[in-house]
Amino acid sequence: MKKIFALLLALSMVLALCACGGEKEASNGLSVSDSDLSEKVTFEIKDLEYQIYNNGVLSIKFLLGNLSEFDFSSVNLTYQVFDEEDNKVSTNSIIGFMSMHGESAWCGPATQQLKEGQTGGYIRFIDAEAYITEGNNPSGNIKTILKGDVLDNVFPFGSCTLESTNDDGNAVEAERLSVGETLKTDSLEITLKDLAFEGSVDIGSGISIAASGDDMLLACLYFDIKNISKEPMLVRDVLDVKVDYNEGFIYNTQDKYCYLLEAKDNDPSVCTFKYDGYASGTEFKLSPLSSDKFLLAIPCAQAVSEDNTSPLKVVFTLPNGDTTQSYEYIIIE
Repeated sequence: MKKIFALLLALSMVLALCACGGEKEASNGLSVSDSDLSEKVTFEIKDLEYQIYNNGVLSIKFLLGNLSEFDFSSVNLTYQVFDEEDNKVSTNSIIGFMSMHGESAWCGPATQQLKEGQTGGYIRFIDAEAYITEGNNPSGNIKTILKGDVLDNVFPFGSCTLESTNDDGNAVEAERLSVGETLKTDSLEITLKDLAFEGSVDIGSGISIAASGDDMLLACLYFDIKNISKEPMLVRDVLDVKVDYNEGFIYNTQDKYCYLLEAKDNDPSVCTFKYDGYASGTEFKLSPLSSDKFLLAIPCAQAVSEDNTSPLKVVFTLPNGDTTQSYEYIIIE
């Protein structure tokens, strides 16, 4: 009897160890069964965009394929950055909830400080894991884990700065506008209606957003946008926007905590949706020849709102034909 009891006890311990061995912690902290949920795929990078800023920082964002528009996912993606001479500059990873765009998900913006003097090179994506949650809910239970390498994973980048350039590499002079005037490209029209500094913004249901830090405020840009192209347009895709204070203090949409809010009942003071720099939350899509009102909230230093004499402008950098063009709304000369 003792031998039988000992055998049963040993068997139960083995089963318990097997059960524990099949559990792992996902990137969002949830425990999941790898064997039950894991699926092997080959990911595809689509529509990669990059920018090298004047301070030598590379910023990238891109669409990651193999994901459904009806899912939310937490993605852990590994990539490397190389210089022009094939020297590896860094190995990084991107982790965060991603919102859907067709059968792909926007990742980024991710930033990397390049080595001194580097103006080009290439990005190599290694692999990715996507934790798909249930019920179109970022905090829901994990239903599937997609794992795999990245197809066609090398993307070169060249010299690029905050200033727009034309095909000859010469700077394109920014168009200057006043608040209330409409800028127009080949695909959209934007009218900046107001710039206001707020400690917080109400988004309904007793919830508000605010900039982190006692010395920070939200620079709230109220604007109208119209899609004059023949294709649907995601609003956030065209919002490369910065607040430039005193000729060089920059606060822009590359910041992690920027919010886009849709006006309710055409009243820009009542906002109902948001997304941050990682594009979590509601997406706003404009059909051809349709328009809407939005509020873009960019965190900035409180000192910007207290200075009524130093130069202040809002700069939209937008695609226009085969190049990009900057449009400067002059708030204070």
